[in-house]
Order: sequence, then C-alpha cells, then structure tokens
Amino acid sequence: METIVTVHAPSEETMIRAILFDLDETLHDRRSTVEQALQEQHARLHEYLGHIPLETYLQRFLELDNVGRTPKPQVYGQMVEELAIPLSPTLLSEDYYRHTWRQPVLFPLVRDLLAHYRQQGHGLAIVTNGSTRSQQAKLANSGLDRLVDVILISEQEGVAKPTPTIFLRAARQLGARPEECLFVGDNPEADIWGARQVGMKTVWRKGHIPWPDHLPRVADHTICEPGELFGVDFSRW
Repeated sequence: METIVTVHAPSEETMIRAILFDLDETLHDRRSTVEQALQEQHARLHEYLGHIPLETYLQRFLELDNVGRTPKPQVYGQMVEELAIPLSPTLLSEDYYRHTWRQPVLFPLVRDLLAHYRQQGHGLAIVTNGSTRSQQAKLANSGLDRLVDVILISEQEGVAKPTPTIFLRAARQLGARPEECLFVGDNPEADIWGARQVGMKTVWRKGHIPWPDHLPRVADHTICEPGELFGVDFSRW
C-alpha cells in the first residue's frame, strides 16, 4: 500500500519526466461522442422515440447525465417518465452502453500530442474516474490505450481522484516522483486540486466544468484544447 503524503508545490527547477492525462473532456471529447450516439439511438429506436424532437431528447439527456456523473438507468428512468417513452430504462441503458463508445471522438491533435511527448522521452499515463467497462471501451476503440504507458481506471483500482493514492500510484508506475509529473485535466477538484496536493504541476483544460468558488485557483496553466500544449515550456512555470 502506498504511503500518502502531501508535498509542497514543485520547485521551478524540477524537470518534468512524466505527463498524466484525465480521459473524458481532456483527451476524449465525451460530449460530442454522447451527442453522436444519442442521435443514432433516436434514429435506431425511432418507432418509440419519434414523438420526441431530437433536440429535446439530446438536451434532456445531457442535463440529467451531469457530465457522466448520473447512472444511466437513473437518467433514462427520468426521461421515460417525463417524455412518455414506451421502453424500459434498462433497455435504453443497455442500448446506450452497447453503442455509445464504439467511435469515441477525440479532441483535435490528441494523437499527435501523445506521439510528440513519447518521442521526447516522457512517460505517459491516463488516470480516469469511471466504470472499467466504459473507460476500457473508450480507450480501446479510440486507440489511446496503445499511445500511453500506464492506464489507471478508478473502478479497477478501487480508488478515485482526487484521492492522493491514485496519483501516487500512477507516478510510481511511470518511475517518476510526483514533483516530476504534470497532470492535465478538466475537473478542477478531481484533477487539478487532487494532483496539486501530491506535488504535481497541473494544466487545467477549461471545458464544461466551471472552477468552483470554494477552490483556490492552483492550476499552473490553462488551455481550451489539448493541442495548445504544443511548444509549452513546463520548466518556466
């Protein structure tokens, strides 16, 4: 079992040896993937969903889904009730899981970015919260599992971000000290605050999750797209 320690912010002289990424809304454009899959579901089950305008179907799912935090049977249970869908939430959920992650949409330049860092000799990891089933499907079907050295999925590991253990475990598997690691993620609390607490430098991918008022703004750098990391000199932060 790892020893949990809190490390002060890394010094300016520390060289970055390893780069760790969150998956959803950092490398994987989850929202675009889900919207694409819901459009296909609406068409595939048109006999039962055709009375609902597509835009209404998409918008209500995304609201209830809460960026993936709400279990899908609960999401569909609410939709069945509100939108008078003559199908069970279980059937809709299974259809969602069966089809959604077949063609994950990645943000522009993600594959090029990972290849660039690997060529530079950086260790690469993906550290993601979520179910093993869904996250493994996204990684395999996008090819991301072949572009990094280490993958940690919270359900599989028995621990989730922002718990220090999962960050320290990833650093250890990459053969780097926490202060030699950079973490890139979109969730201010789970990704940025969590990584910062163990001494990693951080990049916040500003997306659908706003920075909460209660949390100090501790990110070392902010981007809107992963491709913006090309050419960034981490040693100057």
